Amino acid sequence: MDFDNAYNILDLISEKNVIKPSDLVILINLSHHDDSEIRAYVAELLALANDVEAERTLITLSNDEDELVRVNACDSLSTFATTNSYEQLLKCILNDQSLLVKKYAILSLIDIMNYVNVDKNELNMLFGNLTQKDDISISASGFKGLYMMGDKEHLNDIINLLTAEDYHDRCTVINILEDIMENDNQKSIFSALIKLRKTEKSEAVNSIIDKVISEYKQ
Repeated sequence: MDFDNAYNILDLISEKNVIKPSDLVILINLSHHDDSEIRAYVAELLALANDVEAERTLITLSNDEDELVRVNACDSLSTFATTNSYEQLLKCILNDQSLLVKKYAILSLIDIMNYVNVDKNELNMLFGNLTQKDDISISASGFKGLYMMGDKEHLNDIINLLTAEDYHDRCTVINILEDIMENDNQKSIFSALIKLRKTEKSEAVNSIIDKVISEYKQ
């Protein structure tokens, strides 16, 4: 199937609220498409399919040669709280050479870790090691993992990363702060975001700050 036809079919599937068995067959078939953009789109849509075959396909796509395909596959695996998905995400964290893939694998693993029987001591050690990485997004994700495991003192560690030099990293940190926001920490997070807003030069960062604050003040 050529690119345009495949993309149009995926667009039609994306407009549906439920992935039907016939749609899943199409997605699985297109997961083998020669074009990486099609495979990446498939990896995104498979998050909507609550099916073991969808999970298996995503696990395969998380080993794809293309970085974006692996990113989308790891992101979509966050909807499959199974041991197989957990173990595959862990492999991506430990072995994938792409920092972007690692970040999405970490965040998806955090999403499912409380629904899978895992060794919490090993997980705690993993997150602790990740916080020591030079890459801000990886470090911030590690701190999020520790925070979600109950180590609430790491909130300040995440907030401190708002001083990251790269605005992409600051965006990542803000998104993580939004993810962990709750009644007990909302005041501290708002205070940090408002302080950053006063000096922030990046429109992208300011846009995220404004969105977070406006949504939670409604």
